[in-house]
Amino acid sequence: MDGFKPRDGITIFAGTNRVDVLDPALLRAGRFDRHIAVDKPDIRGRKAISKIYLAKVLIDGDLDDLSQKLAEMTPGYTGADICNIVNEAAIIAIRNGHEKVQLIDLISAVDRVLCGMEKKNSVMSQAEKRRIAYHEAGHAVIGLKLKHAEVVHAIVGWVSEHVDPMLKVTIVPRANGALGFTQNLPKEVPLYSQDEMKEMLVQLMGGRAAEKLFCGNMTTGASDDLSKATKLAYGMVAGYGFDDSVGPINYQQEDESFQKPYSEATGQLIDNEARSILKDAMKKAELILEENRDKMVRVAELLLE
Repeated sequence: MDGFKPRDGITIFAGTNRVDVLDPALLRAGRFDRHIAVDKPDIRGRKAISKIYLAKVLIDGDLDDLSQKLAEMTPGYTGADICNIVNEAAIIAIRNGHEKVQLIDLISAVDRVLCGMEKKNSVMSQAEKRRIAYHEAGHAVIGLKLKHAEVVHAIVGWVSEHVDPMLKVTIVPRANGALGFTQNLPKEVPLYSQDEMKEMLVQLMGGRAAEKLFCGNMTTGASDDLSKATKLAYGMVAGYGFDDSVGPINYQQEDESFQKPYSEATGQLIDNEARSILKDAMKKAELILEENRDKMVRVAELLLE
């Protein structure tokens, strides 16, 4: 493979899932001349993969239908992830006394792969549970509107046009430390507009706003939401050129260096604009929750129940 000696009739194949750590010499012309990238499967690919693994277990329902549902629940998952979910679903089905794998078993398996096992013996007080319920309800109500006054599973319709569809809201503690979570289904193609990102920020602030309005103060439970929101806000200002004051410039360069590619004054401007975007998102979240106070209480009480 030195590029000088003839190697007629010889073909070398290699595969890796860590192309970022390969020696660049291996990727030069004359070494591996054809580079074939195998991306994560789209929804059609996930359905085909799901069919392969679901066919190996006894299922309660139509194979095509269950495969489609599993594909829709697993955006961004690989074939190995789907295999793991189906195996986990079979174990959960046996644990629940089901003779065949049901849809509820698949949903529980996705939750377990996503967030770890449920914590059976929670030491949380009722007040802490109530706070978490209102936190998660804040995310949910901003993303959804309730069609019926009496709701059990009738959470339908979207309040925010651009927020990703919501799959599940739970306050069951998980082994990974999560005290509850709101699960959205992201787009197959990660292409977002400025309006979409703004609404995503509002939903991220929903839990913190709910704690402030319904519990009287805020806790550390919103730290992960704040981390995601801050990263998104700085991306809008300094990465995607969505801010008029900073302009259409990308300051978030991929190569790490000690020297920032902008002046101190520009850095201050970026900080101010990102802070302003986050404050506006928080205010909008509070306004939406105030307008939907009755729905907030119903969702939170349902989560507690």
